[in-house]
Amino acid sequence: MGDKHQPTEIIVPSDWVEDLYASGKINLTESQIDQISSSESITLPIERMNPFIRNHKRPPITWIEPIFAVHFLAPHLGGDVSAKIAIAERIKDGALECSVLWLSEELDSVELPHRRPKVEKNPLLPGTAFFVSPPRPRARRPVLGGQFSVYSDDWERDVKRWDWASGIFVVSRDRTAHICIRNADGEIVTVKDVRHPRTRMVAFRIQFNKSDVEKIINSPITSPAPRSEERKARGSGRGRSGERRKKFDNSELMKEISEKISSGEFGKCDKYGSQSKIERLILDKYSPDNGPSDSTVRRWATELMRAWREREGSN
Repeated sequence: MGDKHQPTEIIVPSDWVEDLYASGKINLTESQIDQISSSESITLPIERMNPFIRNHKRPPITWIEPIFAVHFLAPHLGGDVSAKIAIAERIKDGALECSVLWLSEELDSVELPHRRPKVEKNPLLPGTAFFVSPPRPRARRPVLGGQFSVYSDDWERDVKRWDWASGIFVVSRDRTAHICIRNADGEIVTVKDVRHPRTRMVAFRIQFNKSDVEKIINSPITSPAPRSEERKARGSGRGRSGERRKKFDNSELMKEISEKISSGEFGKCDKYGSQSKIERLILDKYSPDNGPSDSTVRRWATELMRAWREREGSN
């Protein structure tokens, strides 16, 4: 497999890329221009950005463990499961910067590794791999790019296998080779598909950019209050405090967006920023002062994304 599976992309601020584009220093495709206008970050090839990164002073990054991110988001999104779904969607959309201790590609036939595997030409045994990223200092840990989510051919299945406590994330896919059978004249008479063992990419000790996690709910991460202070803040009374949020009838809106998805207006569901576009479309239907909460919008968008993937999978 060689070096072709080393991380080759980096997530960079959209406003910085826009300045580079406006000054004629880099060229962007139409889809990349759409992304910098609709998202705060964009994934670009490392080789393309290296000349500018050396001269670009980026604010220091605070990295946090996956399980801490889940526990922070859970109260805002309705539980651990919803928090994990939101994080996975951000990773898939390239909107959550992730660093890893090492990245490997290996056969998906054994348990997930808990230590760095050895590189072998035929990695059939546990603890061996086709490729492993080399050791690097903490300040230069590999950063996952879009290739991590693109590698997967069953994203929802892979997400269920993630070890959030240990920070071991995995994506996998089938490998099928097409063998052409020719006759004596060299003409192809048939094509035979040969399926090889399933492979996987393992991201070990993954960590998230704290500011990207905060953007999921547009709120800064703070340390949880001590339980005694929490009780005082709630008071001794039982039941809900404050006004109950207004309920919204989203049936017509969900139907309208589903029809746009079916018509192909949004392209493919694995395109970067798909969920973000749906969220913006929902927000545009309501006034800022009287609309649903960010977590509600995200939940609706997640439902639409799930149905979209199921539809594309069945086709």
